[in-house]
Amino acid sequence: MPACRKSAKSKADGGRREDFAKSVNGRLRDVRGLLDVAARTQALVCYHEAMQLSRDEEMENVRRFIGLPPNERPYASASTKASDEDLSKTVHNFDKLRDFVRSRNNTCLLEMLTSTVPRVFSVCTDIAA
Repeated sequence: MPACRKSAKSKADGGRREDFAKSVNGRLRDVRGLLDVAARTQALVCYHEAMQLSRDEEMENVRRFIGLPPNERPYASASTKASDEDLSKTVHNFDKLRDFVRSRNNTCLLEMLTSTVPRVFSVCTDIAA
């Protein structure tokens, strides 16, 4: 789940919380649709969090998928995380947002929102507006 930086003045007030939830739910529906297509075709699904946790293993999966031989050199990281994994440190009104998601009984999104360590999450199935 993308993190909002304080400098972006992220707010989760009133109708904006509902807009946020609808936006996230829409993206999760899109991802579920793409995964359905990937399951029926020859596609490799990669997760950003998996790259964070095991970059070399994930890159070797990509190489195998596209038919390249194993890499003999270590992979260098070309990405930098712009925010803390703990969203409560970077999202204004985090408590209100967390409480709103909890009030919608969206346990999947709540788990993503409150995780403080890199982790690969399954695609949510309990999407609620």
